[in-house]
Amino acid sequence: EATQEYLHGIRQKHSGDEIVSRLKSLSDLRVLVVGEAILDEYFYCIPLGKTPKDTIVATKFASRERFAGGAVATANHLAGLCREVTLLTATGPDDEEDEFLRSKLLPNARMETVRTADRPTVRKRRFLEPNFMVKMFEIQYLDDTPIERHDEEAFAKRFAKLLARHDLVVVNDFGHGLLTPRLRQLMSHSKKFMALNTQSNSANHGFNAVTNYSRADYIAIDEPELRLAARSRYGDLMEESARLRKALKAATFLVSRGHKGSAVLTKKGWEQTPALATKIVDRTGAGDALFAITSPCVYRGFAPDVLGLVANCAGAMAVEIVGNREPVNPTGLYKFIQTLLK
Repeated sequence: EATQEYLHGIRQKHSGDEIVSRLKSLSDLRVLVVGEAILDEYFYCIPLGKTPKDTIVATKFASRERFAGGAVATANHLAGLCREVTLLTATGPDDEEDEFLRSKLLPNARMETVRTADRPTVRKRRFLEPNFMVKMFEIQYLDDTPIERHDEEAFAKRFAKLLARHDLVVVNDFGHGLLTPRLRQLMSHSKKFMALNTQSNSANHGFNAVTNYSRADYIAIDEPELRLAARSRYGDLMEESARLRKALKAATFLVSRGHKGSAVLTKKGWEQTPALATKIVDRTGAGDALFAITSPCVYRGFAPDVLGLVANCAGAMAVEIVGNREPVNPTGLYKFIQTLLK
């Protein structure tokens, strides 16, 4: 099997203890995360069947759960590995929502917000069948127009002030109006190491390409996001990645490919890693976990083969977590890597 062949090969080059030691060495880093805070709501409902008078399925409410998602989840994944994490984001006028998001941050992570009086905190409410975690329907509460000029100005000032106190910047752009063209260029032109993830989702499909930025040191996107950015539906994956990497001056370019694993492109060429997940509970937030955990690894110069392994281990752990109920546990990640490389 391809996965066993891959593991046999990487065992010849690296030990579990060596990789875990490298991951533990990230504990002195200060990271600035920038992006949309998202309030994720899961409403668990039991399907009852079709209603007699309409072509809809009636459901019976069972329970609900709230998570701190989006860039808040990214900050928490990083806080498990790094010394200090600051999240720069925006929240709406609802104090309870703002406090809920803050309450979910790990102790070494803090949230700095620009409060937008005219637009709500991004909220995504999903309705699920609880036994098999099947998502049935989603409602999004958001205003995805660009933020007001005075809020943009406040955000830019806060970013410039925070930049000097951090080692690297991790940009998690969900395309919901927070990061305007001006803010994107401001971040692209900063002198700090910048890791970038731009998400394509149902609210922004096609309009939130990675090419909205002019530069990044590390880019992590999935294959559909790559193809949208490259405007190439069937083109060669490696060629399109190389072209985007060059255009964005990125030293490291990671493409996550779901069940096909991931591929890392650097000046040394391609490094492909198979998927390592054995059980999938919920894919929501898995890409954020992969991006968050690999960003400081790239900053610290991890070899591409080690980066691919760490990425896919983080992704495999994340798909076993319901939504953003909890971040990827560093101790669990270390054990997973050591078990694979025994």
